[in-house]
Amino acid sequence: MEIRFLAIETANFAETVHFYRRTLEVAVLSEGPGYAVLHLGNSQLLLRQALQGQPFYHLAFDIPQNQLSQAAQWLERRVPLLERNGEREVFFEDWNATSVYFHDPSDNIVELIARHNLANDRAQAFDADSLLSVSEIGWPCQDPARTAQEMGIEAWRDYGPFKALGSESGLILLVPIGRGWLPTDRPAESHPCEVLVQTSAGYHRFSV
Repeated sequence: MEIRFLAIETANFAETVHFYRRTLEVAVLSEGPGYAVLHLGNSQLLLRQALQGQPFYHLAFDIPQNQLSQAAQWLERRVPLLERNGEREVFFEDWNATSVYFHDPSDNIVELIARHNLANDRAQAFDADSLLSVSEIGWPCQDPARTAQEMGIEAWRDYGPFKALGSESGLILLVPIGRGWLPTDRPAESHPCEVLVQTSAGYHRFSV
């Protein structure tokens, strides 16, 4: 599965767009009053001005599996990295993946993840072009099992109340509302979100 399009809301719209455009040097495909569409490899990320509240999300961008250390160095020149148990690089043995995390100006918990099972090595120095796709979106909900059934997407990993639907190329992470997001343990909240995914069966759109 691949995430082709993701739309999220932000209370700090102008600052967040500036961060992705200027700090991370991500290309802006289009923009207008209250919206901007970012180009992230095989995906598009739509930022919308939130009409109320302070929404935040967990999302991940795939990077070449051989560039995690380069990514960490590139990031720390631009934004403080988040730590887990004193470590900035977090290895997930069950997923054979290594991640680094940071907050954007909307307090989204953003992850750059190198999935070592994927053949996506890159020889060039790490830069914005190394952000290959939006590969994860956190999806807090009241009943992950029921939501998984309604979505009809097979679980790649199923840990009971935490279900990763899709494949290593793209995942919807179903978690109970209130579950802590790594690496900060901030309780998950449900906010407006729309995602378009592509599977072997075609395109599927989900929203909350």
